[in-house]
Amino acid sequence: HANSTQAAGSIYEVTLAGAGTLTVANNAGKPTTAILAAGQTGLLGVTLTKVDFTAAREDINIKSISLSRSGGADADFASLSIFDGTTQLGTAQTLVNGSTTFSLPAGNYWKVVKGTTKTLTVKADLNGVRTADGSGASTGDAPIISVDTIDPQGVSSGNDSIAVNSGTAADTTIVDLAGNVQYIRQSKATLASASLPSTTLGSGEKVLYRWTVTADSKG
Repeated sequence: HANSTQAAGSIYEVTLAGAGTLTVANNAGKPTTAILAAGQTGLLGVTLTKVDFTAAREDINIKSISLSRSGGADADFASLSIFDGTTQLGTAQTLVNGSTTFSLPAGNYWKVVKGTTKTLTVKADLNGVRTADGSGASTGDAPIISVDTIDPQGVSSGNDSIAVNSGTAADTTIVDLAGNVQYIRQSKATLASASLPSTTLGSGEKVLYRWTVTADSKG
């Protein structure tokens, strides 16, 4: 206590937290909408989306990650994989009824170190465009792949209820971060400017513009 001859001491408010927190957001470099030329044999290692994970107060383990599809069809995809940089997390999965879950084994959880940001990259192997009597992707399909839910755990606290994006702490959290739509085609054309026969001003007929059209290597 303080008496009349003593100044009151400074008082500081301290907030106690039972676990760390996690921020999850779309990476600024996630792929834009594009035409994916799958041909009839498929297309491997296509990056579909990127999501940033930032841990605060303690290291955070990500125990599982679920992906979901809107638009297109499961048959568009031979498999989906998730990566930390060039390191694959878990094994490739197939979509069932528009979703799949990567459950990482204990001891091999994906760790996001406190005060740092890691980027999750979602890649796909696409099926080739199906023939009239075959199976595979349908030309013109426009799927969107989203990081749907995650299961985070505090490394130091052992707490399974982690607040994500300043929301209520929970065991499994819906983040619902969608990539951009991608259009699947058997092939695609690339248009480019071509050089002119002359750029010198003069009399007579002049070529004002030329261009080239190049088919994709898939056909």
